[in-house]
Amino acid sequence: MADERTRVVRQIHDIVDEFFIAQLALRGHQWIPSRDEVDGPMNGAANGAVAVNQYALDESTRKRIRDAMNSLAAELMQLQGDRMVEMAENMDADQLTTAAQRARAAFDAIASEMFSEGATWAHILTILAFAVECAYRMGVARGEQDFVDECRLWVVRFLTTWQQPDIVAWIIEHGGLEGVVAFTQQRDNAAPAADKWGSRFLMAAGGALGVVLAFAVVRL
Repeated sequence: MADERTRVVRQIHDIVDEFFIAQLALRGHQWIPSRDEVDGPMNGAANGAVAVNQYALDESTRKRIRDAMNSLAAELMQLQGDRMVEMAENMDADQLTTAAQRARAAFDAIASEMFSEGATWAHILTILAFAVECAYRMGVARGEQDFVDECRLWVVRFLTTWQQPDIVAWIIEHGGLEGVVAFTQQRDNAAPAADKWGSRFLMAAGGALGVVLAFAVVRL
């Protein structure tokens, strides 16, 4: 189990990077990931390179995951994009960008509220998309490359270390990161008239974001 957990944690790092690259590119920004302490002993050295190769997903699997996540993100932004922007701007309006530590505390509070009723693929995609929106609104738009890197660190740390619920364990139990592909296919195969997955997604993403927006404005 420990080795499986290490494998999934390593893969989360890589998939988050690819998600940030793709989503920021859609906004006209070319982002190049920079590694640091969040990657621990796997970073940089020869031993690290071996570890990365040992746990990395093959390109075909990565592409399926990448395509699934970007497809879900596109739907999320179509349904909830205005709320995402509003949340990011509210964080900025509250002067949270004057200190990176304070901004991260706000992100963690929002993320923990979103996962308070458990982990789902919808919640994972929502917090990833929100992290990208924060990176764009408070990093790219202000010419602050370091802040983009900070947002990447926030979401990686949250997904790999949060214990209430244990998100890594949940991902392992639901087929690893490849589980998001099955989740997307399940939604794609739903009858368009019923659109059952769409309704659940609105409840998971829209409902959580509505609660979190009030939480962010009132309490932060």
